[in-house]
Amino acid sequence: MAGIIAAEYSDRLDEQGRQYLDILIRRTERMSELVKGILRYSELGYAGEERLTNLNEVVDEAIANIAIPDDIETIKETRFPVIKCNKTHMIQLFQNLLSNAVKYMDKPKGYVRLGCVEEGDFWKFSVADNGCGIDPKYFDKIFKVFQTLTRRDEKESIGIGLSEARRIVEKYDGIWVESEPGTGSTFYFTLPKQIVEIENEKCQTNTVS
Repeated sequence: MAGIIAAEYSDRLDEQGRQYLDILIRRTERMSELVKGILRYSELGYAGEERLTNLNEVVDEAIANIAIPDDIETIKETRFPVIKCNKTHMIQLFQNLLSNAVKYMDKPKGYVRLGCVEEGDFWKFSVADNGCGIDPKYFDKIFKVFQTLTRRDEKESIGIGLSEARRIVEKYDGIWVESEPGTGSTFYFTLPKQIVEIENEKCQTNTVS
């Protein structure tokens, strides 16, 4: 209804009235995202079907699902493995980490680098950015549900994304962050290594527009 009023009656409102209407629309959209976020978070308690999944396709789909600005370059630094997992959860995991990097980018020319390396019996994944960074004293807070480091009027965030990411990988070896304020952040997580590999594929760097 607020959208209809904005579309058809905004010319009858003064500047303050239009501002109030804009606040109403943004708050309503935030509440909608909050409800959807809570539903997604609750669904993570169910393992769902796990099948062999090519994580190269997962990363590509996650990138395609996000409106990444032209001034932020997304770089796949390595090839990604095929593992047995819940594909929907993996897409959600990468989307949340990518969205977080984009949301808190404060540089005129930004980048997000995604990579994967072998580490013992696990694959170690990384999502690095050159954004605003995080003070180490907040490392624990950012993974708690409904927690954000900025006022919600400054950044449209419901504080669930990183909590979802942690819940997805917590049954394995967890997720953690390394960051320096003003320089950027790198989020790491690990998943169990699988026997299945993509034959004849070697690590290479791909840039995604």
